[in-house]
Amino acid sequence: MERFIKRQATLTQYRQGVLGKFLDLFAKSLSEQGYTRRTACEHLRVAAQFSNWLKCKRIPVGKITSGHVTDYLRARGECSKNGHARALRQLLSLLRQECVIKEETIPVASGIERLIDEFDHYLRTVRGAAAKTAIHYTWFVRHFLRDRFRRADPDLSRVGAEDIIGFVHRQASFYGNRQTQ
Repeated sequence: MERFIKRQATLTQYRQGVLGKFLDLFAKSLSEQGYTRRTACEHLRVAAQFSNWLKCKRIPVGKITSGHVTDYLRARGECSKNGHARALRQLLSLLRQECVIKEETIPVASGIERLIDEFDHYLRTVRGAAAKTAIHYTWFVRHFLRDRFRRADPDLSRVGAEDIIGFVHRQASFYGNRQTQ
């Protein structure tokens, strides 16, 4: 890690989190892949911050999943910062290769999640929606579908105006009118 980061205080700080002892390995991997000093430093900074977040959440190394990356990025409001997500995906991939964390099985998406993925793709590619807009719209639609269909596979032909109106009214009373507009 010293190849990229010169300040001893920064090195010490980076090594204090849950993943601290693996950041040297991550730095070596970034170097071998030909990352510039600037990009590698940014990846290491993001990894160190994630490591500290894990420490605060009391998540041990062996229990880390990609879901934690999603939670971390969402908590920091960095869902749309692709470089941060990419850096953390690379870190988790390295940890899997080194058998530090387990391989994840990819769950079969529920009917609702498949619809949400299609809707997100439509918003971003066909409609050209901004990332934050797509995130907000898909959040709202996901909650509507879960409210309407519970655990059953969604059948959109069974959705009526009264379903949507009722849902919007319930959300407006819970979140306030501004959030549901």
